[in-house]
Amino acid sequence: MKRRMLLATLAASGINSIVAYAEDKPIPVGAAIPFSGANATYGEDVKLGVDLGLQSINAKGVLGRQMKVEYQDTLSDRAKAAALFQQFAAQPDVVAILSYSTDEFVAVDPLAAQLKVVNISVGSAGAIDKFSPYSFRVMVIVNKVMDAVIKKLQQLKGIKSLAIIYETTNNYTVGESQAIKRAAAKYGIKVTTVETFTRGDQNFTPQLTQIAPTEPDMLVVSAATNEAVPIIVQARSIGIKGIIFGGTSLNDPHIGELAGKAALGMITYFPFDAKDQRPVVTEFIRLFHDKTGKAEPSAHTAASYDAIRLLADAIRRAGSTDRDAIRNALGSTKDFEGVNGSFSYSGSGDNEAQAFHLFAWGPNGYDRIDR
Repeated sequence: MKRRMLLATLAASGINSIVAYAEDKPIPVGAAIPFSGANATYGEDVKLGVDLGLQSINAKGVLGRQMKVEYQDTLSDRAKAAALFQQFAAQPDVVAILSYSTDEFVAVDPLAAQLKVVNISVGSAGAIDKFSPYSFRVMVIVNKVMDAVIKKLQQLKGIKSLAIIYETTNNYTVGESQAIKRAAAKYGIKVTTVETFTRGDQNFTPQLTQIAPTEPDMLVVSAATNEAVPIIVQARSIGIKGIIFGGTSLNDPHIGELAGKAALGMITYFPFDAKDQRPVVTEFIRLFHDKTGKAEPSAHTAASYDAIRLLADAIRRAGSTDRDAIRNALGSTKDFEGVNGSFSYSGSGDNEAQAFHLFAWGPNGYDRIDR
């Protein structure tokens, strides 16, 4: 009898140890982010935002556990992003996967549905009509705000004409150029010329010399950092004087830093305002300053900070690390307060609250110009 009781006690102790181990084990999240290739600078900003978000989240914990993120480099390549997504999804404990660009989103969105794991894109802002039930985005979306952006620019800067130079091999930049052309037509702004290039180009003199004689009030640069910097420098060097403008790809402060004086006055838009005095923003700024010693984070850092916090909130509300439970909770998010404003979702897809501010690049970084 005593032997049976001892065995039962040992068995129960073993089960309790397993349960305790499961409760103590961190909640894993995968992150397929570009740390090399064309989007490398965005990837570093994304990682910083996620890490700061984890710092905030883990101070209180989620369901009595910590969260951890495993990062893998997509090489800024769509096929690599898809392969990494599948690798993360094959790990049953991984509750969700963070992705980055619109190019990569196009590849991983169907995989999210097939593999039934939440996909949160922290950088995709291109025009996409349909989403799988497992895919979510946090950025302001180009076709949903561009009309309002161009209208506000027209009001603030008196824009009457614009020229566009865009990358033809990027889903986002193609969609952005189309959205700008539609908005320009709507508000009576003349499009003087449209020029194109492919990823990796560095000499833009042929395109810019076609643009210069048209003397546009605004030059739209729809390009990632590696191409945007030489475009801006070369445009100014040949005498193009119009305002330089671009969407989320120009949110990268490295562009202004690398382009120097040529970038002064460059305008972009994003929802994050570092001078916002809401407690959620001031806490984020404090964490950022303590970590980096810098004054203000980039828009991509702010977006990724909100992305990981949205996921943590969904896990808490789901009361579980079950993938479907998390998907359902995230899809029913209503009025979540992020540093970028309010977030609400109807099942999946984009944030229902699409808000933005206009910023111009100055000596000390981006300054809001639409207060």
